[in-house]
Amino acid sequence: MEMVLPRNYVEIEEEEMMYLDGGWSVQQVGKNLTGLAAVAGMAGVANFIRGVIKDNPGIGFWALVAKTGTSAKVAFVLLPTWAKIGTLGVGATVIFALGTWDIF
Repeated sequence: MEMVLPRNYVEIEEEEMMYLDGGWSVQQVGKNLTGLAAVAGMAGVANFIRGVIKDNPGIGFWALVAKTGTSAKVAFVLLPTWAKIGTLGVGATVIFALGTWDIF
């Protein structure tokens, strides 16, 4: 039996098919944060995040935050309330984007 496709179908190349898998992953976050840190000139931070993810395969998001977020927590506590609310909204959006798309 031969497969019959519509006349106006578009063949998808293998590279394009990779984007169809999608989904959020902590490995994608690590990859994007590493790229972001490298672009910003913070290679030490990038290597630390990469090392945490490499040393803890399958690490969840919250475990990664616990291992790397101590100084971020101190800085967050010092912010005024309006800035904390804005930071949480922007942070959630950034984490979603970093975990979903291949930005770097």
